[in-house]
Amino acid sequence: MKFVDLSIGADDEKELVKIISLASRMGYAALGVRPSLYEEALEEAAKAGVIIYPKVTVDAKERRELVKFLSRLQLDVIASVRPCNLEGYRYAARLKRVDMLRLNPSARLLPDRSTLNLFRSKGGGALEVPLRPLLSGEWDLRDLREILIRGASRGLRIVITSDAMSASELWHPDHIFGLISSLGLPSSVALMGLTSAPGFVISRRGLRPP
Repeated sequence: MKFVDLSIGADDEKELVKIISLASRMGYAALGVRPSLYEEALEEAAKAGVIIYPKVTVDAKERRELVKFLSRLQLDVIASVRPCNLEGYRYAARLKRVDMLRLNPSARLLPDRSTLNLFRSKGGGALEVPLRPLLSGEWDLRDLREILIRGASRGLRIVITSDAMSASELWHPDHIFGLISSLGLPSSVALMGLTSAPGFVISRRGLRPP
């Protein structure tokens, strides 16, 4: 089974090497890193047997700025948008260049009935659910549970990412399975969130999944 974490990062090359090496030992076959780290990550990823994909996360504050930012991206860069308000959420959800949405439960931006329709109108999309906000205290378990239940009940693809900035913030797949089960959700949410859902996002961008 090939696990994928589409969001890792680091402030320096040394920490990036640690994350990639640990991710490989944990069983991850592919990782997403921001383009500025892409070249640095390739050498270590080749040693570790891990595939690296370029991936960015951008805040959607204004429509014009968002479109301008997205238009500058290379076609093979996976784009995840973090809406700042409901209007930005609706707009980003229907943009074909947007592969994933990060919704913020603490700001009451959560999946609703229109999300799936907006994704379908552009040929598909996914929710990105990062786990780092749990570690930072930005979210609590109730926030995570609510966004997962709402997304799963509406038939949305959910991509689970660590968003790790250090090796200590990387989640082992087994721990993610345990976390999801402890929230009362089926293990299939974790399984698809680490395998088929990120695989869809990768394929949608015209890249070869692991």
